[in-house]
Amino acid sequence: MWSTLFSSRPQERSPTGSPPLSLRDRFAALRSLPLLFHLLWVTSPGMTVANVLLRLARAAVPLALLSIGKFIVNEVVRLRQVGGEPELTHLWALVAAECGVALLSDLLRRAIALLDKPARGSVLDSHLAARDGACRGARPRTF
Repeated sequence: MWSTLFSSRPQERSPTGSPPLSLRDRFAALRSLPLLFHLLWVTSPGMTVANVLLRLARAAVPLALLSIGKFIVNEVVRLRQVGGEPELTHLWALVAAECGVALLSDLLRRAIALLDKPARGSVLDSHLAARDGACRGARPRTF
């Protein structure tokens, strides 16, 4: 029983069955980002800019939720100290703002997924066509 509890965990495998990537492999994969951004830009500059802006906005969501949560806690503490019949309008406005940011996060996630799906296919098509010379003189698809 004790050996089962304190034994090391079995090595997890990815859905494809291969062992998980090491930290070194993950950082090595970052070297391909400039090529990826170049391919995305060549395919559709507007889609690339929209994708980057949406991702930056989504990255700011946890900070916004944390800040609003802090304001909610501060408001609750303030209302406890005031005594009497508290005015809850500001508190409910903060709660609504937090719900709105959570909803915005989901909308941003969906918008990013919507932009990613056609971008993956068109970038791969453009790259393969340019590499193989199959479409000489043809411009990559844009959306």
